[in-house]
Amino acid sequence: KGVPALFAPVAAYPIGPRRTGFLIPRFLYSNSDGFVVKQPFFWAISPSQDLTLTPIYRTKVGFEIAADYRYVLAEDARGEMTGRYLHDISSTAPQTNRGEFKWLHDQVLGPTWTAKADVTVVSDQTFQQTFVETPVLVRTQRTIPSNVFVTQSTPQYMLLGLVNLTRDLSQTTETRTGRLPEVGFQWLPSAVGGTPLLVGGQTS
Repeated sequence: KGVPALFAPVAAYPIGPRRTGFLIPRFLYSNSDGFVVKQPFFWAISPSQDLTLTPIYRTKVGFEIAADYRYVLAEDARGEMTGRYLHDISSTAPQTNRGEFKWLHDQVLGPTWTAKADVTVVSDQTFQQTFVETPVLVRTQRTIPSNVFVTQSTPQYMLLGLVNLTRDLSQTTETRTGRLPEVGFQWLPSAVGGTPLLVGGQTS
C-alpha cells in the first residue's frame, strides 16, 4: 500500500568480470573464539592480480586481519601469498602478537626448467591449532615444511636443487631441521648400445 515494510541493501551476484567490493560476511561461534565476525573486501587490482582483505573480530581472542594476494606473472608463472596478524587478548595465548605467512609459487623457467615454492612461516607452534575454522588436516599436522626448488627434466636426466626448512610442532621446545641446499642428479635408465641392458643412477 506504498508503506515501506523492509529495507535491504543493494547486492550484486558476481557473474561476469571481477569487480571490487565487499563479499558476503561470515558469522561463526566456538567456545574458544566466542562470537566471530568476518567481512571480506575484494580488490580487483588488474586482470592478472587481486587482493582480498578480511578484518576479523573474535570476542574471546581479539582483532585479526587476513590478506590473500593472487598473481599471474605470465601464462606459465603464477602464485598466491596469504598472511594473517592477530592481536591475541586471551589468557591462554603464548604471545600477544601472532601471525602466519604462506607463499605458493609455480613457474616455468624454460623448456626443461621449472621453479616451485611452498613456504609457511608461523609466529608460534600453536598458531594453526587456535582457530575453529582451520581445516582438521592443518590443525593436526606435526611439522610445517617449507620448500623452494628448481628442477631440470630431460629424457636423459633430472636435476634438482632444493632448499628446505622444517619446523617440528610435536616437541615443546623449538626444533627446526633443514637442507641448505640439497642438489640431486638422476640419470634416467637408458639402453647401452643396441643391447637390452639398461643403465641408470642417481646421486645427491
